[in-house]
Amino acid sequence: TCWWAIKQMWDRGLIYQGYKVTPHCPRCGTSLSSHEVALGYDDAEDPSVYVKFKIVDRAREYLARFGARRDLPTYLLAWTTTPWTLPGNTALAVAPDAEYAAVELDGEYLILADALRERMGLDRDKVVERVEGRDLVGLHYEPLYEIPISYSKGDKPAYRVIEGDFVSMDEGTGIVHIAPAYGEIDFEVGEKEGLPLVHTVDLSGRVKTFPSGFTPKYREEVLAGLVIPGYGPQVPNIPGRGKFVKDADKDIIADLDSRGLLFRSEIIRHTYPFCWRCEAPLLYYAKETWYIKTTAVKERLISGNAEINWYPEHIKYGRFGDWLENNVDWAFSRERYWGTPLPVWQCESCRAYDCVGGVEELRSKTGFAGLKEPLDLHRPFIDEITFACPKCGAKMKRVPEVIDCWFDSGAMPIAQWHYPFENESLLKDGRFPADYICEAVDQTRGWFYSLHAISTLLFNRPCFKNVICLGLILDAKGGKMSKARGN
Repeated sequence: TCWWAIKQMWDRGLIYQGYKVTPHCPRCGTSLSSHEVALGYDDAEDPSVYVKFKIVDRAREYLARFGARRDLPTYLLAWTTTPWTLPGNTALAVAPDAEYAAVELDGEYLILADALRERMGLDRDKVVERVEGRDLVGLHYEPLYEIPISYSKGDKPAYRVIEGDFVSMDEGTGIVHIAPAYGEIDFEVGEKEGLPLVHTVDLSGRVKTFPSGFTPKYREEVLAGLVIPGYGPQVPNIPGRGKFVKDADKDIIADLDSRGLLFRSEIIRHTYPFCWRCEAPLLYYAKETWYIKTTAVKERLISGNAEINWYPEHIKYGRFGDWLENNVDWAFSRERYWGTPLPVWQCESCRAYDCVGGVEELRSKTGFAGLKEPLDLHRPFIDEITFACPKCGAKMKRVPEVIDCWFDSGAMPIAQWHYPFENESLLKDGRFPADYICEAVDQTRGWFYSLHAISTLLFNRPCFKNVICLGLILDAKGGKMSKARGN
């Protein structure tokens, strides 16, 4: 039934594969959907570091026109709470309309937003010049770490200042560090600006090791913006290599400090997403993922919710309604071994895809051959089944992903009846939609949502009339009671 549901969405163009930043659990080794992420936020302590990016000689000559001395090194001051992303930096973003100050301090210039200068403890009498953010756009700076980079889009070199309407004057320095591989906004900016995607961390959350050796000439050319490299310089490895990113933070901070590139380091307490299953900190990681285009039915999701009775009533337009208003496409593939296999096969030759909507369809594609009885649709058995590509005749093999277990749970109203292969009258005989369902408040973005989304995508209607939404019994410390927490 899940395969049938996916095929219905596939045929309507509602399933696609996108290269996007997803919340990735390094321990489970898979992406989480937006409603899974919502289940795992908690307070965390992280480093808050202010890092100096040295402007190259050509850029210093440009700034001299605004009054800066040519003989003093000049730095752009950026802020981050994820030091482990700094080796993947390829740009710095400024607000084009904001005013930036060049401050002289201990024989060097620091550039930051003038509105945030006093918070950084930099006196007004130290300001030697002020410029608008747009005057900084296009300046080049030295990379903190010279690592392999490739330019696959456009001809815009990395390590330059770009403008961004997302740059805030509420915190930090008014200069945002951009690492396109690690952050949704960063990725979108990287696509727009033609920046390289630099992965310095593997999918287990450990800092990668890179080979050493590069030519000094190449370094000079890339810093001057004279060349568009196929692969960038390769130099001594990143500090903390082989360590988990959160553990590597202190190594990167210490390294930057030893090289005079750390302006300030603090500890910040903020809300951070953790895996709802294993409580590992999530990493926002750019990779290919399969999506369901739930945004295509956003208005029907909202109007369908208006037809449902909620107890208590405030959940309807509050917690659940807000979730629907801010709907994003459902990242529903998982890089796991156990689970319902994604029923998509790809041709080894022409790379075409084919989605299979059930066992009988699979039998017909294989010519009723190659299927061992009794048939087991799980891995590894399903991965052994191949068939001829309808376009070129070459071999088609199943893609490795399985589907989000929340899709299984959301398909329950029809899957428990093996619809549509049995019980074809399910939608007309009173068994659908359900009179009521009942679960706890944390399921507004879990089971309640997956039920509502799948029913709307398939049948353009809700699958339950009433929902009783329970509160949670807490322990003596106010924490949710669960077997996993032992309370």
